[in-house]
Amino acid sequence: MTPVARPAKFTDDQVLDAALAGVARSGHAVTVTEVAGELGGPVGQLALHAVLLGVDGNVLRLGMKAAHEHFASPPLLELLGQRLGAALGRSLRVRVERVADAAESPADSRARASAERRQQAHDGLHADPAVQSLIDTFGARIISDSVRPLEN
Repeated sequence: MTPVARPAKFTDDQVLDAALAGVARSGHAVTVTEVAGELGGPVGQLALHAVLLGVDGNVLRLGMKAAHEHFASPPLLELLGQRLGAALGRSLRVRVERVADAAESPADSRARASAERRQQAHDGLHADPAVQSLIDTFGARIISDSVRPLEN
């Protein structure tokens, strides 16, 4: 696990908040991977589908939609607590509470951003004069599911 350098002005609560939500603070984005090390597999999915509700002492309260509660198995909660606790230099326990579907997790944010990029790619393709010429001249059509944004 690689330790994360973070400005001293961040409290543990702010780092956990940033870790779970990928929120940029003072121009520095802290992500799940940066704070907790290489979180992959089921533990990474747990973190990506969770919403930080708060930190009460050594208890990290996470919110999770009913559809994703299967990620919240006791062994995964314990492992997430260990990884985040090690990154922060303190002992943490993780507790999961059900939240409304309106709560946006980091996974939801990623999915929304991905859908927006796909829509922009689709709109850009439709607006392209060369594509419009092919549609007008040859009756071509754009297969929406085949449109993917370019990765930078």
